[in-house]
Amino acid sequence: MLLLDTDSKGMKWKRRFYFDGNWVKYKEVGELISREWRKQQNGSRFLKLHQKIKSCRVALLNWNRQRDTNAKKEIMELKQKLAEVQGDRYANKNGKMRDLKKKLEEAYKREEVFWGQKTRIKWLKEGDKNTKYFHASVAERRRRNNISSLQKGDGTWCESEQEIENEINGYFQELLTSSNPQQVDSILGGIPLVITNQMNAMLVRPVSEIEVRKVVFSLHPNKAPGPDDDALIFCRANKEEADKVMKLLEVYGKALGQVINAEKSYVFFSKNTRDEVKAEILDILGGMKEARQSKYLGLPLVIERPKKQVFNYIRERVINRMCGSKERLLSNVGKVVLLKSVILVLPAYAMSCCKLPKGLCVDICREMAKFW
Repeated sequence: MLLLDTDSKGMKWKRRFYFDGNWVKYKEVGELISREWRKQQNGSRFLKLHQKIKSCRVALLNWNRQRDTNAKKEIMELKQKLAEVQGDRYANKNGKMRDLKKKLEEAYKREEVFWGQKTRIKWLKEGDKNTKYFHASVAERRRRNNISSLQKGDGTWCESEQEIENEINGYFQELLTSSNPQQVDSILGGIPLVITNQMNAMLVRPVSEIEVRKVVFSLHPNKAPGPDDDALIFCRANKEEADKVMKLLEVYGKALGQVINAEKSYVFFSKNTRDEVKAEILDILGGMKEARQSKYLGLPLVIERPKKQVFNYIRERVINRMCGSKERLLSNVGKVVLLKSVILVLPAYAMSCCKLPKGLCVDICREMAKFW
């Protein structure tokens, strides 16, 4: 008896196109891309660019489908052939085994390049037999990026992929929908004019192809840039200044439609501020929290004694980077690269601003010695 579920709740997602780094080793790939890119396209410049990229993508997929460059499948076939040759008896057995081993080594290298590209790790390159580490890194990132459940605004949980999709869409639609901002002039009036007409003309001029090429070719092949924004407001620790800050945040919210989240905002007080004044100011600021052992731009806001305890987070980061389950899969060369290119760099930023305790440096060296 065959049971078939005709009402499957799972959603079939469209697979994204990935350029395999192994393709550049084939001469016909370069010729294929050049041929497709030279084809005439109609429409605007951006539409022509889109059509050229699409044409190259389709051509590469067809080429890959015909050539069958699956390294994992080839490794299994070569292992089977190698086992058959080892069991046979004929004159040119050694030469046949030598050819199969060479092909098997090349297949292993292609598999390592494939998984190394998927990990998006820049500090470790392929060629040092770290396929297991690459595979474990990809599996860990997939588990971390997977959204298996999501809590709604009312406290209940999404039970299906469709509910998760609807909840995410609804959240960002509400977040990005305009709230008809007002008092924009009051915000712009408090901003000093620092952009001259000449600078403005340079900023609004059309982007040239040279600039686009420079930006695109400066990106890492497996990385993409992202926005990063933050704001700091300095004032005196009294009721009057706190009231002014709240009024400023209210005007900002009305003008730009972005309401400040008090739960994600912190207040840092100087050492001579009394506790009752702190409580009063935090109450005026809508229940914001006091920043005690928080960090800003990677450094602790408060540096007190013992300093070893303040900077102990560096030692914890070192341990976390070395003692993971996938780090044990690294080859000896991979471990050396991890220690020199990653672990030794972790304290560098803090050391450029502060003098780290000697005991902390000894502890980090001890943890690095235990990694072997």
